[in-house]
Amino acid sequence: MSRGLSDRLPALCFGTVSIVYLFLCNGIPAAAAAMPLQVGWVTLLLCVVDLVALQISPPAKPMRAQADLRRQGVAVGGVLLLGGAMLVLGLLPAVALFMFVALRVAGRRGLVASLVTATLVPLALWAVFNQVLQLDLFAGLLFGGEV
Repeated sequence: MSRGLSDRLPALCFGTVSIVYLFLCNGIPAAAAAMPLQVGWVTLLLCVVDLVALQISPPAKPMRAQADLRRQGVAVGGVLLLGGAMLVLGLLPAVALFMFVALRVAGRRGLVASLVTATLVPLALWAVFNQVLQLDLFAGLLFGGEV
């Protein structure tokens, strides 16, 4: 596969998936389809922006494959751990824990900055979902949540 196609392949795949997704949203009632349609259109727009950006400015020399795979593995593992923590601990504690670890380890931020951010982000999530939208966030299996 040529270097040009391999750079464009993720955007082309996600763009194709978002087009199929948008067609599937046609059968949904308008009120229920509002958010899925926005997600589909934004995803398609971001794919187009990515393809245009690659056309204007080709990517730099590729990283070593081993380092790239390690970083991808850490990213995928982090998301899987976040999902597991959300299931067990609930959304807010899992996000706080994930933010703290990500900022301390990957971001190399200080203890105070990590603690403040890991406290404020879940607080903002709670304020938006619980107070503004009046939606309860998943409490986690450990705290009585049901799947």
